[in-house]
Amino acid sequence: MTEPETTGSILHNTFINNANHIILYDYDTLTIRDNAGDNAVGSNINDIPGTATKDHNFWGQEFDGSFYLVAGQTGRSAASDGTDAGALDW
Repeated sequence: MTEPETTGSILHNTFINNANHIILYDYDTLTIRDNAGDNAVGSNINDIPGTATKDHNFWGQEFDGSFYLVAGQTGRSAASDGTDAGALDW
């Protein structure tokens, strides 16, 4: 995602089987919230400038062959990006 001097959001997405889930470059204000997914090979959020707002993202979830969450993967434990987990809004 490359878009200088903009404001945006990445909300309510599921990321599976990616080398990197989200890579950010050169933006003004970006919010990454309420996303879930497995662990990316490279990184879940590669925040180059280090200024994105990250909240309620749940990485490290397990999915079956049909891309449904495996039993016990509720996404309601401590968020893996270190933010306040709370409950998924979706």
